[in-house]
Amino acid sequence: MMATRISKKIAAPLALLALIFAGCGDNGSADEPYSPANLSASFEYRWGDSPAGPDGAPLWLDGKGPWKRCLLPAGPKDRHGRNSLWMRVTLPAGGWESPALLTSGIHQVCEVYLGKRPFYRFGSFDANGKGIFPGYKWFHLIRLPRDFGGRTLYFRFYSEFQSIGLSSAVIDSNADHLRHIVRQDILKFSLGIVFMILGFLVLLYYGARVRRWRGDMIEGSAIFLYFILASFSIGAAVIADTRIKELIVDEPQAWLYVRLIGMYVFVSAITGFIYHVFETRFRIVSKVFVVVFFSFSVLSIALSLAGAVPVMSTILPFNILVLVGVFLLFLIIVSTFRKGNRESYLFVFGIMIFLVTGVRDALVDLGVLPRYEFVNHWGMLVMVFSIGMIVVYRIVDFNRRYYGYSHEMRLARRIQMSVLPGERPEVPGMEVAAAYHPMVSIGGDFYSYRHFRERKLGVFISDISGHGVPSALISLMVKVIFDYESGNGEDPAALLAGMNDRLLEKMESNFLTACYAVIDLDRGRASIASAGHPPTWILKRSAGSLREIKPRGRLIGCFKDIASATKEVPIESGDKIIMITDGILEARNIAGEMFGSREFAEFIKLMGYLPAGDFSNALMERLKKWIRPEKRFEDDLTMVVVDIL
Repeated sequence: MMATRISKKIAAPLALLALIFAGCGDNGSADEPYSPANLSASFEYRWGDSPAGPDGAPLWLDGKGPWKRCLLPAGPKDRHGRNSLWMRVTLPAGGWESPALLTSGIHQVCEVYLGKRPFYRFGSFDANGKGIFPGYKWFHLIRLPRDFGGRTLYFRFYSEFQSIGLSSAVIDSNADHLRHIVRQDILKFSLGIVFMILGFLVLLYYGARVRRWRGDMIEGSAIFLYFILASFSIGAAVIADTRIKELIVDEPQAWLYVRLIGMYVFVSAITGFIYHVFETRFRIVSKVFVVVFFSFSVLSIALSLAGAVPVMSTILPFNILVLVGVFLLFLIIVSTFRKGNRESYLFVFGIMIFLVTGVRDALVDLGVLPRYEFVNHWGMLVMVFSIGMIVVYRIVDFNRRYYGYSHEMRLARRIQMSVLPGERPEVPGMEVAAAYHPMVSIGGDFYSYRHFRERKLGVFISDISGHGVPSALISLMVKVIFDYESGNGEDPAALLAGMNDRLLEKMESNFLTACYAVIDLDRGRASIASAGHPPTWILKRSAGSLREIKPRGRLIGCFKDIASATKEVPIESGDKIIMITDGILEARNIAGEMFGSREFAEFIKLMGYLPAGDFSNALMERLKKWIRPEKRFEDDLTMVVVDIL
C-alpha cells in the first residue's frame, strides 16, 4: 500500500524528467516551411592569421595553402592555444529572393570576405591582428549578393575564449530567416515577459500592502522582495538569451551584461529566499551565501564595467560558487523535510527540475545527447512556479493575519475611544474643544476632564512614549489612575505626583509626560502643573500677547519624585488656553523640518480669534498641509482648547 502511494507521488516528476531528456523542446515540425541550404559540412579551415599583400588584402584569399575540412558545430579540433583562425566555404547557387547567410553564433571577433575587401564585420581588429571583444550575438544575418553562387566566402576569426569560429551556417531568403528566428524563440521570449509580469504583479501587491502591515509582518515580507528580484532578473536573463531581442535592440555587449547580471542576481535572490523561508539550525550558512553572492555580483560587474576585469572571466568563478552553494543550500532545504515543511517540498521539486534541465542542456551542448532545443528556461519556469506557490501561501497567511490584526485594531480603537470624553463639558463661561489623531489606529495620547463645580474645570492631557498597542494599553491605565486620584483633583502637582507613585512600577521601559490645569473662573486663575510635558499656551486677546506656561516637573514613570510644582496664572474673558502633545510641534514636512514652536505661535496669533472647535479643526488642516505629500504623521496628535468667554 505504501509502495503504491510512493509510486504515485514520484510518477509525475519522473515522467516530466523523461520528457525533458527526450528533447521536448524540438520545434522542427513547427518549422517545416523553413528549408535552408545547410553549409555545415562544407567548411575548411587553417590556423593563424593571413599576412597582407601589397594591396592590403589578406594573401589567404587566393585559396592556396594547407586548408583542412571541418564539420560544424564541432569545428577545428587542433587548436593548441591558438587565437586566430580562418575558415572558408563555397556557396551553392540558388534562386533566393534577398539571400542571406544565417549563423547561430560567431566566436568572438570576425571579418567576412567575398572578394578582396570585408563586407561584414563583427568587432574590430587592431594593427597586430588582435580582436577587441564586442560582446556576443546569438545570430548573425549576413546579406549576400545575388551572384554569390559558386563563390568562396572567407571568415577571419579571433577569440581568446574557449570557443572560436562559428556554430552553424545556412542560406535562405532574409525574410524566411527572420520568420524562423521568431518561430524558434517566441515561446522563450514570451516566457521571459511572463517572469517579469509575475514580478511586477507581486511588486504591486507588496507596494499596496507594505504601508498597512505591522512590524513583524513587514519583517516577514522579505520573501516578496526576493521573489520580485528573482522574477525580474530571470525574466531579463531569459529575454537576453533569445535571438528576438537582437531584432529589437542590436547591442550585443549590453545584452551580455543583461544576461550575466540577470543570472547573478537570480541566484543571489534565490539564496536570500531560502534564508528567509527555511528555518533551520544551518540558517547562518544561507545568510553567508546571500552576502557572498550579492557581493560577487556587484563587484564582478563593477570591475568589468570599469575595464579592470574581462566580463567573460567572471563566469567561471561564479559557476564554482554556484556549485558549492547549491550543494550546501540543498542540504539545508532537505533538512527541513523531517519537520514536514510543505514549502520545502515545493522548493526542492522546483530546484531539482531546474538543475536537471541545466544538466540536460549542458550534455546536449557537449554532444553527449542528441542536439535538440535547449529547455533550461522551462526548468526555470518550474522553479519560479514553485517559489511562486510559496509566495501565494505567504500571501494567504499575510492576508489572514492582516485582516485579523485589522479587526483587533478596530476593536481596540473602539475601546480606546470609549474611555476618551464623549461630549464636551458644559461649563458656564467656557467653551471647550478637543482633537485626537492617533498615528495608527490607536495611540498613546490621552485627555480627560474633571468638572468640580459650575465654573471650575480640570483639564488633563498626557503622552505615553511609543505608539500603537503598548502605548494604548498604558493609556487605559492612565485613565483608571486619573479617575482614582480624584481626591487630588484640585491640586495639579499633587495629582501628577500621585499618578507617578501608582505608575512607577508598571511602565517598564515606557514613560509618560502629562499636564494638568484647573481653570477657576470665580478666582480668575488657572493652576497648571506639568510632568515633562510641552508648554501650555495662553493667548491674551486683550493684551495681544501669547504666553508659554511650563512649570517644572519630571517625567512620570522614571523617577520616584517628579518634583512637580503648580503655577498660578491669571485669566480673563477673551483668553484662549491651548494644551497639546508634542506630536503637533514635531510634525515634519518632506524637507524634514518640524512644525515647531515658532510656526505654532504664528498660527495661534493668526487664527486665535476662531472659536475653540473651529480653531482645533483649522490647526489639524494646517498640519496636514504642512506634512504633504507625506500624508502621514509620525506621532499621535492631541489638543484641548478652552476659550474663556
